[in-house]
Amino acid sequence: MGTREASFLLGISRQRLLVLLAQGRVKGAEKKGRFWEIPVSDSGMPVIIPARRGPKGMWRKRESTTPKMIHVNQNKIQSNKSKPPTELEAVVSVK
Repeated sequence: MGTREASFLLGISRQRLLVLLAQGRVKGAEKKGRFWEIPVSDSGMPVIIPARRGPKGMWRKRESTTPKMIHVNQNKIQSNKSKPPTELEAVVSVK
């Protein structure tokens, strides 16, 4: 897994993940050329080793199961304008 996907799963910025990688706090991560290879645990998430000092890390420990995006279909909105209220189509979907 790359840094972009791992940072999305952890809920932190890519730059913060790069700092954690440079500090050696991502378990099993290796740098191959210019890119990082980040392994995932059985839960499907990268494992971050907690620091000894400072505030507790605020990254996600489990993968989020909530919807990620609300999509509004503009084409269906336009087509609904000429239809009676009983034949309207849903214009919002959660993905």
